[in-house]
Amino acid sequence: MRHFLPYKNSSIAFHVFGKGAQPLFCLHGYGDEGSNYSFFEKWLGRDYCIIVPDLPFHGQTDWQDGNTITPNEMLAWITSMQKMACPDLTGKKIHLLGYSMGGRLALRLFQEAPDMVEKIILVCPDGLHQNFWHYIATQTRAGNFIFEKTMHHPNWLFLLMNSAYQLRLLNKSIFKFAHHYLDDPKARDLLYKRWTLFRKFVPEIATIKKCILHYRVPMLLVFGAYDRIILSKRSHFIQAKNPYSKIYILHAGHQLMREKYGEELARIFYQE
Repeated sequence: MRHFLPYKNSSIAFHVFGKGAQPLFCLHGYGDEGSNYSFFEKWLGRDYCIIVPDLPFHGQTDWQDGNTITPNEMLAWITSMQKMACPDLTGKKIHLLGYSMGGRLALRLFQEAPDMVEKIILVCPDGLHQNFWHYIATQTRAGNFIFEKTMHHPNWLFLLMNSAYQLRLLNKSIFKFAHHYLDDPKARDLLYKRWTLFRKFVPEIATIKKCILHYRVPMLLVFGAYDRIILSKRSHFIQAKNPYSKIYILHAGHQLMREKYGEELARIFYQE
């Protein structure tokens, strides 16, 4: 079922699946939307009230509030959505799932409010290490200016990518992934807006690890064995000497949040 949360000048769509006694928030990946996660109802709906917002510039969310959002603002959404979707569970600790880009957002939300989280599940998560180009494009004024101009005039970037691919400095998966989001002018405009909007969501992994250990929050990390975008080796620091973190590798690529993996994901989800 789809709902809408009024927020300042915007309207944030979110989807609710299941009627369980535990609140579960899912943050989707880049270019995705909450309705795609309806398959979770079959596997988790008995035990969880599953809430999946359409992130700004995604799905049915109408975002009209500038080019920056903070983790604390998103935490306020979560509290409001929880009251609307499952009022009997208001104030109860949440289970937090983040996929790909949503994994980076989930990590930062956990860093800001670890006492709100019962368990965190990260599926092919971005944010486990600092991507140099993402940092330049979103965290520096000059880099963000160049990023915006490049999204309007990308020819030099295409030339650089093609050269790097020919020299085998860029693997085929990332090359195809980049062209998928850069070839269309509208897609480039959305890329700029989405990356810029979430620039405050930079996880500090050392701090997050301390929070996991202090609050004893289970963290489940799920990766695809054939994923060339997000590599499981990025999780080694957060796993080291951390009894609350577990890693799972599925025989899949990056696109793990699909119905055909629902049973495997649910089985992992119930692990401690």
